[in-house]
Amino acid sequence: MAIEISPTYLASLRFPRFAHLYAFVVFRPLVFRLRRLQRIFIPAPKQSAVLVPCRITTNLEDQSECYQKNSWAFAKDFFDNSFYQQLVTHYPKRRYLDPPSSITKAYDTGFKWTRGSGEPPYLDVYPVIKRLLDHLRSREFCDRITKFSGSNEPLSAYSFLVTSTYPGSLVAPHRDSFVLEEAGHSLNLVFFIDATGGENSGALTLSKDNEYKNVIFEPPLLRNTCLIYNVRSPFFHGFKPVAFGKFRWAITCAFATPQFKGI
Repeated sequence: MAIEISPTYLASLRFPRFAHLYAFVVFRPLVFRLRRLQRIFIPAPKQSAVLVPCRITTNLEDQSECYQKNSWAFAKDFFDNSFYQQLVTHYPKRRYLDPPSSITKAYDTGFKWTRGSGEPPYLDVYPVIKRLLDHLRSREFCDRITKFSGSNEPLSAYSFLVTSTYPGSLVAPHRDSFVLEEAGHSLNLVFFIDATGGENSGALTLSKDNEYKNVIFEPPLLRNTCLIYNVRSPFFHGFKPVAFGKFRWAITCAFATPQFKGI
């Protein structure tokens, strides 16, 4: 759960500002039904006849020292280009995602998976997402992440989420409640798949405060890049409202030690 959100920042989000986001939250059940009808009556998107393997470049390992020193890192050209192009081409349509449930985390989400849960819906419609999820949960990649982080205990995939933004989408700067009670190493990988780019395009920002007054890092590139940060570190994360005419597609995957119970 998001905690330590600035009251001043919350006040800046009050209705009638971002009225369309409040509409998504208030009419969420109706939006659910509408998107269900869209999935029924609009044909499923065509997929590539041949899926390429999911390959993550050694640019990940190149940022290991930065992560272990600063508790965050940013890697460019994260995926092999052939797999990356399939991710962009076959990124989930909005009708396969859920509308926001809160004004403080106002963006669409889907394909949610958590360690120990069943498989997300619609993986048959988007096999490229299944291929990515399977790779992130593989022992091979979990071993890479464990070595990357310098963790004394083995890490494994804990959660996975596909997200999509639109004008006005935002995440209020916050910390996560579990940092006060959880034990063990845990880190979050935010894969930026595609975006308009430029200012206010949905770049997840790390900050020492909850009003973006003391920014640590704001990703400058939102195509085939990855922001990695230790979720237990004492900084805030979020992104400013997405500007008119802009969007951002991103996928997040958290890794944690076996005793880790929840994000």
